Amino acid sequence: MSKKINYSKINIFISFLIIISFLIGFYFQENSSGGAIDFKHYYNNFKLFYGNNFFQVDWFKYESSSLPLYYFVTYFFYNPDNLLLIKIFNLLLSFLCFFIFYKILKNHLKLTNTLALLLASSILLSPYFRTSTYWMMEENFPILMTFLTIYFFLNMKKKFNYVFLLCAIFFSVCAFFSRQNYIIISFGLFLLTFDFKNIFSKKNLLIIFTYAFCFLPSIYFIIAWKGLLPPLLVEQDRTLIFNFKNIPHIMNILLIYIFPFLYIERKKVLFFFIKNKILIITLFIFYLLLFYNFIPSNFGGGAINKLLFMLSSGFVLKYLILIFSFFSFILFFTLFRYNKFILIYFGLSILLFCTITPVWQEYFDPLSLIFILLFGNKLNSSLNSNRFAYFLIVYLTFFLSASLFDQKLLT
Repeated sequence: MSKKINYSKINIFISFLIIISFLIGFYFQENSSGGAIDFKHYYNNFKLFYGNNFFQVDWFKYESSSLPLYYFVTYFFYNPDNLLLIKIFNLLLSFLCFFIFYKILKNHLKLTNTLALLLASSILLSPYFRTSTYWMMEENFPILMTFLTIYFFLNMKKKFNYVFLLCAIFFSVCAFFSRQNYIIISFGLFLLTFDFKNIFSKKNLLIIFTYAFCFLPSIYFIIAWKGLLPPLLVEQDRTLIFNFKNIPHIMNILLIYIFPFLYIERKKVLFFFIKNKILIITLFIFYLLLFYNFIPSNFGGGAINKLLFMLSSGFVLKYLILIFSFFSFILFFTLFRYNKFILIYFGLSILLFCTITPVWQEYFDPLSLIFILLFGNKLNSSLNSNRFAYFLIVYLTFFLSASLFDQKLLT
């Protein structure tokens, strides 16, 4: 009993420190991800919507790649003379993400209150989540919509309820209307809720009708934008073209979020590598041949890519990127090969972001970590999970510190 009490106190204390650090970052307008450089674009969008009828917005002045639900919501908090209200709105929105994440961890994974609290606070260490909060960026609003989708979906899984189903669909579509790449949330939810064995059931018809109704506003944007990308992006030739050579960069970004879970199953992973060493070597040779013409890009690609560019160049750089990305593939397969939910989400993510160049780490942070924590089936209320939580917090704190240090070097 005393050990449990000690762990509870430690968990609460660390969570409190993380929350304080998040508030300190808010006060000092921290820019750990470097995203503050784009604030001028968000500020322009706030002004663009303020005082305008929706149908009178000049979309050729809209400086974003995202659908504009976030700006419709923040319209009610925008004051042209003082941005404090929007700042507070974003701060509260981020803490709402934290609270719903805590509730999901506690109820879905049946963790102790303090362990759920500590793991939920992990998102407050994300450089991208923090910067998006402090600089009124678009990213955290679709994250909240995703949390609400997951919350209602998991409640529906416990005890089916049409209200929960409708809410899950509605918030998944809201995530899409906040950022187009969140279409994978809607599509993934559809795959998980649709009954393919009884296609014409009442439930299936309701799902199809609800999705069709909720996606109706997209028709307006397809007409006004002549597609699902704003006119300004089309002028910049930022079109959606599938490029499988994005995969090494994507897998190196994902490695950052997969790696901590090696702590939990390191013995199983080591055994898998030893048992299948011939197969792994064969697959590695095939992987190198597949990406023989791969050309590293220092524009985007995530933290590992940036680190490798600092340490190497040319031939060595190319093969280091490929080695790390292959290791990410094998580690992912070893840890989650039997997990349908994880395979669906990350499979869809990889396919989607092969159509977007360059690939930025903010596309995966902190959602990748959130999905693995919630659906990776690696956690329980045991002593080991408490120790893993401490390892994860130290790991993420180091990542945040490295991001802050990197930004100081750039300024």
